[in-house]
Amino acid sequence: MFGNAPLDPMSTPPPNRAVKGKGQKKKGKQVASGTQDHPGFDQPIPADVDKSPEELMRLAFKRAMISGNFLDTTFYAYSRRKTSGVIYSPKAVHANSYILRAKEPQYFEPLLRSGFDGCSIEGQLDGGFPSDFPAEIDDPGYGSDSDLEDDEEPLPQNAEVPIAGGSLASADAREVSTSRADGCGAGKKPEESEVNGEPESHGEKLALGGTGRIHLIRTFAFPTWQSFIFYTSTGKIAFSRLKSQPKIPAIFLFQTHDAGAHPTSPKSMYKLAHRLGLKELKNLAKDDIASKMSADNILAELFSSFTAQYDEIQELEITYACNKAREVVAKGLYSWMEGIEAEDLKHSAGMLARLFQKMAGTPSSSPVRPTTCPSCRAGANGAAFYLKCSTCNYNL
Repeated sequence: MFGNAPLDPMSTPPPNRAVKGKGQKKKGKQVASGTQDHPGFDQPIPADVDKSPEELMRLAFKRAMISGNFLDTTFYAYSRRKTSGVIYSPKAVHANSYILRAKEPQYFEPLLRSGFDGCSIEGQLDGGFPSDFPAEIDDPGYGSDSDLEDDEEPLPQNAEVPIAGGSLASADAREVSTSRADGCGAGKKPEESEVNGEPESHGEKLALGGTGRIHLIRTFAFPTWQSFIFYTSTGKIAFSRLKSQPKIPAIFLFQTHDAGAHPTSPKSMYKLAHRLGLKELKNLAKDDIASKMSADNILAELFSSFTAQYDEIQELEITYACNKAREVVAKGLYSWMEGIEAEDLKHSAGMLARLFQKMAGTPSSSPVRPTTCPSCRAGANGAAFYLKCSTCNYNL
């Protein structure tokens, strides 16, 4: 359950830079908040519905046998980050709205009915990325999100921009979206920016039928959101390796035809769960982070921007550093600090204070004073004995 957590995970200010790809699909029908409901919302979900993944899947399939549309909702989330910090390359995640609403109604009911910040339209589910939505945003809220793929080098001005589900757009011929009242597509033409020139492979194209609600997720990266939808629908989740861990051969990486969950960064999922108040999911992500700490990466994790944001993670890593990697941390701490920018070191000030305090240890407690003289047993009848016996002058 969500407790007192805010229900709007996309309450960040409208993006100040948004660009539409030239080849994007026809606009969908904009839905004003609270004015029009998805066709799947014709009946409320009973409060006593069995929320086990198996039962919800059966119920959703039973409904889809009549409607003919099992995947009735599409989300788009961004997947890449340019060297300039711009977030782009939105990809689609398709879902069944009945399962999501039944599993977590406090969050998905308002999201699926009207979206947040107006970023929700009715449209063709297989129509590609809607031109109503910005193809890229300049949003500092992503920080160093581990689930975003980073571009390494800028490409020429006439390189093509990959837009999942839509056409490629030339960097020197991109159209500028017009301002809208809801701010979802508002923006201005970006400066000469770096783009990824090679379109990504998105696997087999999924055939969807009919129209439905299409939502833009601006706060969470595509892999995070994809994994979250899979977890909500099936109860299964898989976490990828930390970037501070050694690389593994590609042969061992996730395969699209594997029936397992889509892997996501445990840090990115922890952020999502923390923001939405999902305690169980948050603990799963935290436990996975803990399982991947070692003497080889503990310093990198201690000084990460992610660790600086969460006291719980700081305590987890500091405890590991002091109990399992004390010698490594003691030897490498100062040389590690010398290589960090002053601003980044400032963000880690709280962590460092806790680390120094724990490594120094608390002062040893005073030894328990005897109440009986070891020599003459004075004090055995209730008289207090301290360091020197007043009866036999025994000096402890």
